[in-house]
Amino acid sequence: MKLKINLITTALVAIFMSLSLSSGHGESVTYKDGKKVWNYEKVQVLGWDLYIEKSISKDKALNDVILKEVREGIERFIKIVPSDAIKFLQTIPIWASNEPTYPMRKNERGVIPFHRDKTWLRVHDLNPHMAPGVHIINPRAALLDHKIFEWGPMTMLHELAHAYHNVKLGLSNPEIKKAYGSAMARGLYLKVPDRKIKNKKVKAYAATNKEEYFAEVTEAYFGKNDWFPHNRKELKEYDPKAYHMVEKVWGVTKNTP
Repeated sequence: MKLKINLITTALVAIFMSLSLSSGHGESVTYKDGKKVWNYEKVQVLGWDLYIEKSISKDKALNDVILKEVREGIERFIKIVPSDAIKFLQTIPIWASNEPTYPMRKNERGVIPFHRDKTWLRVHDLNPHMAPGVHIINPRAALLDHKIFEWGPMTMLHELAHAYHNVKLGLSNPEIKKAYGSAMARGLYLKVPDRKIKNKKVKAYAATNKEEYFAEVTEAYFGKNDWFPHNRKELKEYDPKAYHMVEKVWGVTKNTP
């Protein structure tokens, strides 16, 4: 009888938490920078702080989409990436705000970048407190129109990998520099199948720079990348140095799934 009561209590708590999240019930948070003010609803999603701009959180349908997509994006890797690394990643907040475009991609509506530079954010009239952090810009466009998580299911890990690289490892990390330099010297990632037209050869996103290289091979190792190499097996065959680099810097052990 006691076990049955405990199970019922647990179920009711879970339902209450789910309803609270889906209703946008969270902590009201205000950030200021000079005369500028930003207001958010702060909620917890699987250990991450998620800040949803008040203008968005009032839209229940969109608010629910953000909560769902962020949760599912995290669920794709939270049990696969080593736990010590997860603990660090959970210190990186996620933000959702209603700017129509991203300053670096003004022709695109709805993107999900990682921010590392408070000064850059301030110069572009964005909340400097978002650095370091992952930012869902124009979530209606990013999640509903572009459906970013459908064609890039590991996008959340990709952006958090930038945080791991910038904040935890440091941009001068020798393991990443060595693996990237070797890949470029060998001509890897310069002619790979296009994401949509498979018989067309194009330059992979990983060849952009060492930061995108690290984020892309991290996607492939721990999940499914939309660019080739798509998964752990393909990564090991195509770029074994990247494969071993990922294992080393992320702290992969024999017990890692």
